[in-house]
Amino acid sequence: MSEGFEMDETTQRPDPAGAAWAEGQAEESSLAGAVMGAKRLQASEALSKLTDSAGLHERLPMMDVIVDRLVRLLTTGLRQFTSHSARINVADYSIHRFGDVLQSLPDRSLINVAIAEPWDNKLLITADSDMVYAFVDVLLGSPKSARMFDPSRSYTSIERRLAGRVLDLVADNLASAFEPISKVSFKSERLEVNQEFVVICRESNPTVLIDLQVDFECGGGKVRIALPYVTLEPVRKKLVQMFTSEKFGRDPAWERHFHSEVQRTELAITGVLHERTVTLGEVAGWKPGMTISLPISVRKPAARLVCNGVPLYEGEMGQSGGSLAIKVDEATNLEQEFLDALLSD
Repeated sequence: MSEGFEMDETTQRPDPAGAAWAEGQAEESSLAGAVMGAKRLQASEALSKLTDSAGLHERLPMMDVIVDRLVRLLTTGLRQFTSHSARINVADYSIHRFGDVLQSLPDRSLINVAIAEPWDNKLLITADSDMVYAFVDVLLGSPKSARMFDPSRSYTSIERRLAGRVLDLVADNLASAFEPISKVSFKSERLEVNQEFVVICRESNPTVLIDLQVDFECGGGKVRIALPYVTLEPVRKKLVQMFTSEKFGRDPAWERHFHSEVQRTELAITGVLHERTVTLGEVAGWKPGMTISLPISVRKPAARLVCNGVPLYEGEMGQSGGSLAIKVDEATNLEQEFLDALLSD
């Protein structure tokens, strides 16, 4: 070694193998951390999907009836409004997250934001570009081959106004379809094309999506109705019923039948003149011809009517048509009977 530098024997030399091992451990730890982070992210996403309100939605059986009524009413309404026959089919009827509903809307869809009164909430009624142009063709009387629409341009004010009137018609017929459930009106608030301006509830909220395929002779397209569950909350109890007249806990027809059958039930009524407590020895000493005295008034003998051991009425014993009879004065007070029995003991 040179005079300027001397190495102590206790000084440890760097171990290349140890450094490589430490570096490998660091890489393994980093990789394990990345894997665990990815697993936690996947678990979080899975839990989010599992607990998502759209995945835990409540079934609304009455919505099936409303959709059927809407198709019938809208078919007639469009024929009267446009003087053209329309063929309407339900392309889709399902429940989705509101955010997914917005993302599924085609580009350049005309969106009618409507207010549900008196539910005090909103819904969306949309028409894709093909449907908008079909409405314009039908209302202006131009054949499909005559229209030359640029798919990239914005809708004109006339096109928006004409399509908006038809979407208002859809809203009116939807309100009529809800009449068996609740009286409601859907009033148009505004027309939009940008989906960012039609967020009417949280993206995670479950939403009923009704997808209608509407076809005229000159063309057709899709009309979509988005009804968030928060909008339907005021009538939720009625929508979960299996049929319109369902009433939980009461059935008027069964009540009438039960009432009539009960009234025809035959009962054995016993007339009791008096009751007294005697010993078994006294009863054993009774013989034919003996007289058993009862401490009651002869002028106004009291009696009671009993059914199956239960006192029903109090009255006075007498004669009617040559037969013994009891004139009912009042119903037996069972509470008083119980108190009298306790006091007598």
